[in-house]
Amino acid sequence: MNDFSQSQSTLMLIPSIKYNDIIIHVLKQLSGERICYVTLNKSYSSLRQLFEKEHIELKNIVFIDAITCSIYEPVQTDDCYFIGSPQALTELSIVMTEFLKHDLNYIIFDSLTTLLVYQKTEGPVIRFASNIVNKIKQVAVKVFFMR
Repeated sequence: MNDFSQSQSTLMLIPSIKYNDIIIHVLKQLSGERICYVTLNKSYSSLRQLFEKEHIELKNIVFIDAITCSIYEPVQTDDCYFIGSPQALTELSIVMTEFLKHDLNYIIFDSLTTLLVYQKTEGPVIRFASNIVNKIKQVAVKVFFMR
């Protein structure tokens, strides 16, 4: 993770066949850090199961889940905020802005590619990512955008 220490925002291009392995590796490297994990393609419950299976410490991880509500009605929990859908960029932006007010070290955004699936054009996704990067510049948090 030393490669990332210099950058506040990092785009990680991950081959789909190694996606889970790399996510696990990143989280293990960030063990003990305060993390917000934004998920747009896997549910909070499936991520929890995966992370627990891989012995990832979850006490310092909070989640923003933008996929579960489009599949089923989630059970509310203290460590996850559920967004209506991956199309709801305004809602996602507002929630991420609120999370930035907390004492976080890292945000893992999984994934920008998923946002493109739910939008008719690239414009809203580009504006969303630019907006988030600009907000992150104002706080001492680092973000990994997965793709």
